[in-house]
Amino acid sequence: MAGIMKNFSCDVKIMLMTAIVLVLFGICQLSGCGSPTEDNGGGGPQLTVDTSELSFGESLSEITFSISNNGEDGLEWTVFVANDAPWCQVTPDNGTDETSITVKIDRSLLLKPGNYSTVLTVNSNGGRKEINVRAVSSTGTIIIDTPLPE
Repeated sequence: MAGIMKNFSCDVKIMLMTAIVLVLFGICQLSGCGSPTEDNGGGGPQLTVDTSELSFGESLSEITFSISNNGEDGLEWTVFVANDAPWCQVTPDNGTDETSITVKIDRSLLLKPGNYSTVLTVNSNGGRKEINVRAVSSTGTIIIDTPLPE
């Protein structure tokens, strides 16, 4: 590097070194250096969920799972349901520290017999976890749209 730099003025050398540092910083950010999902030995929050899958089968309509913090600092979290699953509701959908989350399936919205699935994403300042949700409808829901007599 010194051989390349000897032909440049001091200002240009500083600009080149700054550019190199910025590029290395950008690479580190893209590769996840120091991201909250890594255990870097610090005292920050660390998200833990007690399951990776919720299976409702053909009859269950409610299941609970737990969010906990295995770190030292306060945990702030939010749970998102994938957009394609209005039949799946989560309560509460955000909070701090440890709690139980209730996931409910509205079976009246499972209109066709078959397998239904979605993903819950728990985002937090201590990492990110995904939980697969599965439900089965053997009958579906019949909707009859009949005009009322006048």
